[in-house]
Amino acid sequence: MKKGIIALIIVALVMGGFVTCAFSMAQAPKSFQVTGKIVEVNLRAHTIKIAPKTEDTILLRINEKTVLTKSGKQITLPALKKDDLVTVTYEIRRGKKIAKSISVQEKIPAPKRPVSTKGKR
Repeated sequence: MKKGIIALIIVALVMGGFVTCAFSMAQAPKSFQVTGKIVEVNLRAHTIKIAPKTEDTILLRINEKTVLTKSGKQITLPALKKDDLVTVTYEIRRGKKIAKSISVQEKIPAPKRPVSTKGKR
């Protein structure tokens, strides 16, 4: 009788472990990536709003784990400016979009037109 109860407890513990593993795997957040221009930076709320070409604006939350970079160097939230072109990797947790990384793309300056010296005397 005792052996049967012990065997039943062991089976229950093993099955509980499988259920826990399956549940935790099902809850793993999926990562997304999007590129767009910054529409708004809210320093108090630690959020940015970006406008990708393919969708409406996206509100992203920034936390202490978010990695912010520009030209390969780490930056801080106040360095993000409106109209910066960014690539953001984020995940959705509890219905909120949490930025994992934000990379500011360098603006390429427009080429200058050559100045013609003909006709000027």
